[in-house]
Amino acid sequence: MVLRHNENPDYFTNFFDRDAGRLLRVTDGFAGDINYYLDNLLNRRFATWFTLLMMGFIMVFITRKEKERKLMTIISILASGYFLIISAAATKVEWYDMPLYPYLAIIAAFPVFILLQWFLDNHPTHKHWKSFVIMMVIFSYPYYMMYRNSQANSLNGYEKMNEASERFLFKKSQEKSNLNGVKVYHTGYHGSLLFYKYKLQESGQKIELVNTAGFNPCDKVLVSDDSLKNIVKGSYRYCIIDTYDNAELIEIKGKADTIKNQE
Repeated sequence: MVLRHNENPDYFTNFFDRDAGRLLRVTDGFAGDINYYLDNLLNRRFATWFTLLMMGFIMVFITRKEKERKLMTIISILASGYFLIISAAATKVEWYDMPLYPYLAIIAAFPVFILLQWFLDNHPTHKHWKSFVIMMVIFSYPYYMMYRNSQANSLNGYEKMNEASERFLFKKSQEKSNLNGVKVYHTGYHGSLLFYKYKLQESGQKIELVNTAGFNPCDKVLVSDDSLKNIVKGSYRYCIIDTYDNAELIEIKGKADTIKNQE
């Protein structure tokens, strides 16, 4: 960090204001309640293994092997500490909990390791085959669900809302609609939107990806994030000319401070 600051004198200021500041205030509209990451664990990301995770936390305190207890205690403290920090932070972003999962996987695997070790110690014959069968039983359901979800090519409600602009562009490109000149107002990751930008460019249509609300009359703005919609609708007179799920294609009429907003 010191070397970076030498290259960029504003680095520390930006770090504490923009990055560390996310702990105390909502940044870029990424808000959520204190249960945001817990709900992710229970309902989506770690639902299959949550029971084993709870067993792992309990077995940390009751295992008799000193070496294993010390290791699992350190891992549990790291995981719990990070989880509490991101849960208490004002800014909630979906991928902020990603560093948790290697630790959670180890904790969830701990009771499996203990039970498998106990079983094989008491049934020593054909250890390799028994280990293989037990692991197949444990992982068969999650692997089946992963395969089914990957082949289904479907999105859940959250993903549909999160990728509403991309889905709008896909639908309209399939319908051969004219998207030339559309400005996509989006402040998150642009990767999938870039795909549609270059794909439409091949057919002679140009769309622009923008992350600030500086629009002019007659601009057509595609926006799907609710907080960004509020910015547009609070700053401009507009009319909604097309919608698809959570995405709206808005035509700018003028500044909101000249004439009262009207849809």
